[in-house]
Amino acid sequence: MGSSLSLTRPLARCSALIIRAIGVLEGIALVGNPDFAIVDEAYPYIAKRLLTDPSPKMKEALRYMIYGKEGVFDAERLIDILLAFETFATNSRSAMGDYEGPAPAIGSTRREAGEASTSAPSPGPRY
Repeated sequence: MGSSLSLTRPLARCSALIIRAIGVLEGIALVGNPDFAIVDEAYPYIAKRLLTDPSPKMKEALRYMIYGKEGVFDAERLIDILLAFETFATNSRSAMGDYEGPAPAIGSTRREAGEASTSAPSPGPRY
């Protein structure tokens, strides 16, 4: 029963399925664009999580991203994270379309930003 991969904790079934699905999606994207990298597309969201999530795990991950294994400050990594976060914020605002109210805080809903609901709620997607 020798295995070259040993995990200290087994992956949850749903985590393994998500990882597999991401791999399949990247494979499909690579057919259309050989230079596609899902990590590059996800990095702005990852930067947002690193900079805004107050959990100890995320704080430690941010510290590792900026200081690395050796514990030496890397200004270029910090700049990369800040630029990715700026990209996320810009893309989030542009995804709001013609919404003319105040820009909600990253991670909040329009209602939390103070937009009054004047119409009935959307029935949701149609299948």
